[in-house]
Amino acid sequence: MATNVAQLEQRLSRLEAEFHSWQKSAEAKDSRPWYEQILGTFDNDPGFDEMIRLGKEIRDADHGLPTPRRNSTKSAKSNASRRPKKGRA
Repeated sequence: MATNVAQLEQRLSRLEAEFHSWQKSAEAKDSRPWYEQILGTFDNDPGFDEMIRLGKEIRDADHGLPTPRRNSTKSAKSNASRRPKKGRA
């Protein structure tokens, strides 16, 4: 029984030491909020900019707003003249 108690005390001492080292490392970390820590991570990232643009297109389409066309050289007037007039099939 005495050996079991001694083994448990050793294990507990090791666990306490490990816990204290984890606690010290956690205290040493950046104390700023997470959103301030990642602020600016995607600056000048063309992939992120494209993702934001596509998300806006999707939201605008969901709200019935016209989506801007990319690389379009035709004017809105020329597109409007091609639409069938109301009342005609």
